[in-house]
Amino acid sequence: MYKIQFKTKLKNYGVLGQDDSDYKAIEYKKKLTRKDCDLNATKHNWYNSDMFESMLNRAYKETIGQYTNHSDITKLPEFVSIDTSKFLAVVTIEIHNDKYQQKI
Repeated sequence: MYKIQFKTKLKNYGVLGQDDSDYKAIEYKKKLTRKDCDLNATKHNWYNSDMFESMLNRAYKETIGQYTNHSDITKLPEFVSIDTSKFLAVVTIEIHNDKYQQKI
C-alpha cells in the first residue's frame, strides 16, 4: 500500500432549484506528479524512470474508478480520507494494488 496526497478546496455542489440539496465535495486531480506520491527512489524501482508518472496515474485512475470528478465529503469511499482542519483540504488516497508495488 502507498498513499497519494494532494491539497484541494472544498466545493459546493447542488441541484438547481433545490436549496436543501447542497453538499460539500472534494474534486480529484486530473493528473498526478511525483510530489503527490509518498514513494521515493529507495522504495520503488521505477521512481526515477520517465514511465513512473504514467504508472502512478494509471494506478490512481484504476483506484478512483467511478469517482472520477468529485466525491461528497460525507460519502467518501473507504480508500479516501480528508483533513479539513486547514484552509485547503488534504486528500489522501490509499493504493492497494500489488502490481504497482515493486520492492528493490
